Amino acid sequence: MNPKPPLWWRFSAILAGMVLLFWLSIEDQSELPALLMSTLVVILVTLRYMIVGMRFRSLSWRAYLLVGMIAGLAVPLIALSLMTLKIGIHGHGVPDYSLQQYINVVYTIPGWIVGGGLIASGAALYQRS
Repeated sequence: MNPKPPLWWRFSAILAGMVLLFWLSIEDQSELPALLMSTLVVILVTLRYMIVGMRFRSLSWRAYLLVGMIAGLAVPLIALSLMTLKIGIHGHGVPDYSLQQYINVVYTIPGWIVGGGLIASGAALYQRS
């Protein structure tokens, strides 16, 4: 059973939800806010299960690397989902995001995977010291 998350994490999750709802109502056409929102979501979920839950303390750095790479993969996929959700909510005749913007986000997937793996490997090294 997971322990109850601390108060700072719960307030951070509530604040992230409020920021997300605010962003959904704004008319913008940049994919950067969607990537930032999805990064925030992935960081909160990773903090919840890796640090707050203390589940992975005894795992090797390879397991950290795998979790980091999965978290890195999740960022652009969640961003694509948020972009699609925003298009569906606004319901304009012309979508907020073009096909090229979707393709640009898909092209960032390898970089996010490598970045997530590097950050997780650093966290594993920090944990061991």
